[in-house]
Amino acid sequence: MNKTFTAFLAVSALGLAACGGVDRDGTRDQFISDMEELGNTADGDCIDKALAGYSDDDIEALSEGSENATAQALAEELIACGGVDRDGTRDQFISDMEELGNTADGDCIDKALAGYSDDDIEALSEGSENATAQALAEELIACTDLLGG
Repeated sequence: MNKTFTAFLAVSALGLAACGGVDRDGTRDQFISDMEELGNTADGDCIDKALAGYSDDDIEALSEGSENATAQALAEELIACGGVDRDGTRDQFISDMEELGNTADGDCIDKALAGYSDDDIEALSEGSENATAQALAEELIACTDLLGG
């Protein structure tokens, strides 16, 4: 996942904290919603745990765009609560193959994705040509009928 953009989401979600005190539940729910709109996931319990470690003033400082060390640490903790939606990635890959008139095996795709980190999957989705992204692409292609399989 694009870490800079995710940090922006963390700050925008925390905008709920800026007026009249911190709404921790609303902040969590907004962050999750924003992540889902991007096709990613966010763990609510992880977000709650991250927010619990900071004062309302710390959360408010991040919501106002502060770049102090505490605000940055909170942003990093929130970012760590996000991840790639592997089911959504599988479903999108299958849909893309079907649009091309091909088929793909969902179980095979799940097994392929399981062997890679969220960062690896994100790199492939962003068009990276690094060796790991290419290996993942090859495994995913092997799950289709593109090669006569």
